Amino acid sequence: MDAIRLAQLAEVVGSAPLAEAGCDRVAEAVTIHSERIPRAGVFFALPGSRTDGHRFVGEAFANGAVAAVVAAGRGGGGAGTVIEVDDPLRALQALAAWWRSQLPADVVAVVGSNGKTVTKDAIVHFAGYGRRVYGSPGSYNSQVGVPLAVLGIPRDCDVAVIEAAVSDPGEMARLESVVRPDQVVVTNLGTRWSSRFADRCEQAAELLVMAREASWVLVGEDAPEAAEGGPPALVEERDTISIDLDRRGGDL
Repeated sequence: MDAIRLAQLAEVVGSAPLAEAGCDRVAEAVTIHSERIPRAGVFFALPGSRTDGHRFVGEAFANGAVAAVVAAGRGGGGAGTVIEVDDPLRALQALAAWWRSQLPADVVAVVGSNGKTVTKDAIVHFAGYGRRVYGSPGSYNSQVGVPLAVLGIPRDCDVAVIEAAVSDPGEMARLESVVRPDQVVVTNLGTRWSSRFADRCEQAAELLVMAREASWVLVGEDAPEAAEGGPPALVEERDTISIDLDRRGGDL
């Protein structure tokens, strides 16, 4: 993400206008870790299953945060610019969607039950000849990880490869609004999270939400539902890819 004035950042994430004292300060990065604040970093106080980021707003300011994005009414705990929003996670996603709109890069999304990270890394490797290619760090593929990955895309990047995962119906739409990919790769339909969907077709339909504006979709050969279950204008029969996951343990 390029440097952005806090006044503009507040507008992008849906906050009320900032007090004049904080308007002209500049943010250059975002973080969800209060103990690791990058230069000119903004701390997003996200609630979690084990703890709540709002508990660490004071620590974030003490470690150099230029601002903190918090839920409305929970802005205490330190001397710094507080940006109040309805939902800090949706604010993070909104900021990432804004940054995506500023980028000229071609964006490839990788979705599927398994093999996303290894597929993403392979695309980054093969697409990197003569071009500047960015890939999601590690397995940043969740509702939190995807916006952080998108915010890390350099402006001068030629191709960005972003992986995305869902565990429940309806989640992919939020990620698609952030990534807005030009192309999509569907690795496979495995058993992970299958209990959350009625059948493989429903699971495939959820994954294909990522491709609703994509110019093409590449489908793994063991995911025929993804090739056959989508709207004709969205998914057509094309060459397939086959990925051997037998020697890899765990979900990527």
